[in-house]
Amino acid sequence: MFSLSRIQSFLQRANLSEAEIQLYLYILGNPGCNVADACRKLKISKSTIYRAFEKLSSLEMVNSKSNKWETELHANSLHGLIKILENEQRKNRRLIEMLKTVESRKLLHHNSQISGMEILDEEETIERYIDLSEMKWNSVFVFGSWEDFNNVRNIIPTEQKFINNRIKNGGKAFVAITKDGPATREIIDFNHEIDKKEERVSKKAEFYQKPVWVNVFDGNNYVSLWNFNSHGRIASTFIESAPLAEFYRNFIYKTIV
Repeated sequence: MFSLSRIQSFLQRANLSEAEIQLYLYILGNPGCNVADACRKLKISKSTIYRAFEKLSSLEMVNSKSNKWETELHANSLHGLIKILENEQRKNRRLIEMLKTVESRKLLHHNSQISGMEILDEEETIERYIDLSEMKWNSVFVFGSWEDFNNVRNIIPTEQKFINNRIKNGGKAFVAITKDGPATREIIDFNHEIDKKEERVSKKAEFYQKPVWVNVFDGNNYVSLWNFNSHGRIASTFIESAPLAEFYRNFIYKTIV
């Protein structure tokens, strides 16, 4: 069993505020207490205590056994905080890998038209896709079949997260779909209500049936090419190349318009 001082040290390293830590430790040591008790004992203002409680509650670290949330307080598990830290760890790991890639590209000849290229496995492909959605760009141009990749992994939540980030950042989408199906219809509706709401222009382009998912952006020179590896799992090639990005932007735009 860890001492309260040791737990306090852990929570400080987890970047909780001093008020959040003190409130959590007080509730942990005084199950069934209320906010008024905490204010008196900790000598922290009521407004600060309320904010601390809301943060701890959002992390599911504390709850109330009563209909009135400020009474009968109890400490819960640390799973919510652990999940936040794990997400931050994954983001930091992705950031480190991208910084390593940037550093390696500095070694390439400065006149090369391809600044860098990476081969990504399935998890790296999904993570890079979300990273791209969080960048600033004006439009994304997409070509390929969403159905093929959803047959091996449910990536509809991933695409919905990409769309939400795109809309939040003000980006538009131009999408040429090579194969229609139920997974595709959860995302687009070919220029009807969903497409208009999500600032997307989509069109069927059924002349190409091989499994591929191409994303290129107006605002940078990144090209993401999804396909399958020899084991039938999702893989991708990530390239930074001005001429290649320009080619795909023009090809996809002309396919749609």
